[in-house]
Amino acid sequence: MPDDALRVIVADDEPAALSGLARRLAATPSIRVVAACRNGIEALERIRAIRPDAAFLDVAMPGL
Repeated sequence: MPDDALRVIVADDEPAALSGLARRLAATPSIRVVAACRNGIEALERIRAIRPDAAFLDVAMPGL
């Protein structure tokens, strides 16, 4: 994985969607999935802590 890989967070409350998206993104050499979150609150906490380059978020999740 290149050092300049795009660091991303994925968030979805549906486990199959979350794992599928994370798996597909991780298969791309220029992308590194740094967190996978199951709700909006967790996603917000991880985004603030990790400060990723991009976030792939479900538009309707519990918590936010």
